[in-house]
Amino acid sequence: MRKPGTGPYPDVRSVSPSGIWGPLDRVTSVDPKSIPPEPRIGDPMNEDDIEEAIEAFVRCAQNAAAVGFDGIALHGGHGYLIDNFLWEGTNQRDDRWGGDRGRRSEFAAEMVRRIRKAIGDDLPIFFRFSQWKQQDFRATLADTPDELAEVLQPIADAGADVFDASVRYYNKACFEGSPENLAGWAKKVTGKYSMAVGGIGINQGMYDSGKETAAVTDFGPLISRFANGEFDLVAVGRSMIGDAEWARKFRAGEEPRAYSLDDNLSLS
Repeated sequence: MRKPGTGPYPDVRSVSPSGIWGPLDRVTSVDPKSIPPEPRIGDPMNEDDIEEAIEAFVRCAQNAAAVGFDGIALHGGHGYLIDNFLWEGTNQRDDRWGGDRGRRSEFAAEMVRRIRKAIGDDLPIFFRFSQWKQQDFRATLADTPDELAEVLQPIADAGADVFDASVRYYNKACFEGSPENLAGWAKKVTGKYSMAVGGIGINQGMYDSGKETAAVTDFGPLISRFANGEFDLVAVGRSMIGDAEWARKFRAGEEPRAYSLDDNLSLS
């Protein structure tokens, strides 16, 4: 998504699956000054670029394992590099790395395959994915469970253990006709573990506005979904940024301090 000539290394070329930013004139979280005037912003990645990127992820996974981390987390959502291969809005290739949903998943699958070989079987590999993108909040990778299986099954077969399904509201249904969220469907179509995230302990999504952010203490719906096996893990982000004692207070039934945007700004 980087506009050429920007950032700390302006001379470095901008590359992506097809050299395009994605569809313009969509609902987006990106600062208007960073949105290009036309979709093409750089070069399509060649085979050397792709090989270098995959090996960089493998190297980082090896380093994480070597220093004692308990698992590997790959960010394949929100319009970042891996997601740009998954999403048809940014991947318009017709080679091994593009085409239908299964072929668009090959970049992620090859990365997971090599990481699994490099680190062995002891550490879990988490794979974060999302429907929405920074370029387009209403984008989808899949509109049916079968389409979701086309996206995720190659990554599951490659060795991913947990699918981290990033949504803005964990308690919203993913597909028409079923109350299950994206994490629930990821678990169902792959047979792998899944993790729910999005608005847990907080009353609004990251990019929503119009009301003051407040802490939520009614966890009945979350616990019910968890107990029913819809998903296996729960991830908490902004709530813990807002209150470092959130987990203890959750267990004790105490009210946490509410998150505010200033908490995020203080980390940057």
